[in-house]
Amino acid sequence: MTLMKCRFDSVLYSCLSVCLSVYANTVLIYLQCLVCLLSSRDLEPGHVEPGHKYEFEVAMTCGGCSGAVTRVLSKLGDEVKFEIDLPKKLVWIESEKDVDYLTEQLKKCGKEVKYNGTK
Repeated sequence: MTLMKCRFDSVLYSCLSVCLSVYANTVLIYLQCLVCLLSSRDLEPGHVEPGHKYEFEVAMTCGGCSGAVTRVLSKLGDEVKFEIDLPKKLVWIESEKDVDYLTEQLKKCGKEVKYNGTK
């Protein structure tokens, strides 16, 4: 009788271990999805995760204007990457800095600045 109980216990143990493993993997997948969902949302106003770009409309009319924007943004160092489209009067900035800070920096070039959102 003991032999039978041991076999039953080992089968039951194997079954439970497989079920728990599947359950744990399912829970892990749900947690990963939840983390992904939460991290993809802008939880703070003006905060964009790295890899996103802020889009600004800057009243640039000539190469001198875009040069002024380049000088201002270049002073911010390697933590800021940017692109300028002079004909469309757009500036895209990739940075971990908030929108208010970047807007104030752009205003230092003496032009009207409007934040359009993220790209």
